[in-house]
Amino acid sequence: MRSPFFIVAFAVYTGGGMSKLNSNPEQDEVPDAAARFALALAVSLALHLALVFGVHIKASQPEERSRSAMEVRIERVPQVRIESLSLESAVEISVKKPEEPKPSVEEPARQPPALAEPAPAILPTMEIPLLEDPTWYPAKQVDVHPTALYEIKPVYPEQGVEGYVVLLLLIDESGAVKEAEVMEANPEGIFEESALSSFREARFAPAQKNGRAVKSRVLIRVSYELNDMKKPVVIQPPLPLAP
Repeated sequence: MRSPFFIVAFAVYTGGGMSKLNSNPEQDEVPDAAARFALALAVSLALHLALVFGVHIKASQPEERSRSAMEVRIERVPQVRIESLSLESAVEISVKKPEEPKPSVEEPARQPPALAEPAPAILPTMEIPLLEDPTWYPAKQVDVHPTALYEIKPVYPEQGVEGYVVLLLLIDESGAVKEAEVMEANPEGIFEESALSSFREARFAPAQKNGRAVKSRVLIRVSYELNDMKKPVVIQPPLPLAP
């Protein structure tokens, strides 16, 4: 594009040249001042036009360059797309206040189901023997006194004297003598051993009370006499004991 300054200068130059070509010697007498004024006016007009059009061209060039540069960038990087979001299209993110945890209510512990009590086992019937009576009954408290099952023959001592021995016998419910103790002897030291050895080995029918055999304690007097050495030793029946 040609500058307006070039057009105005060319017009002034050609105008001046043409005036010289068409001039004749009669017209050369026109004062030089008028020619100089016309030239100065033409130059001033050309400068004003050049200034106006030059500023316009320079002002439009950056816009065109920036526009072309923006277009080139978009074409080179088509995948990059920057868009401004409006408030309507913005994603709304709401932050809620966390709820306060509710107090937990403890449930009462479940009781295990009660187990049914097992039925009592049926035990076989057994005959329980009667408890043993620990009492040693005296002769006056029993219904039947104990009696010897066979004849008792104490050995007569060789000293050849007479005397007697009183023994305390504890006879159990089976009739066996559990204990034998000398309660009295006359004379002492002669007949005790003979009487004890004879009655410790003796067997008796037990005493009875209310129809059953019971323990008993009895006193027996054993007499030693010299009238007839062949005569058996006299054994008196059980003597009553104090309760």
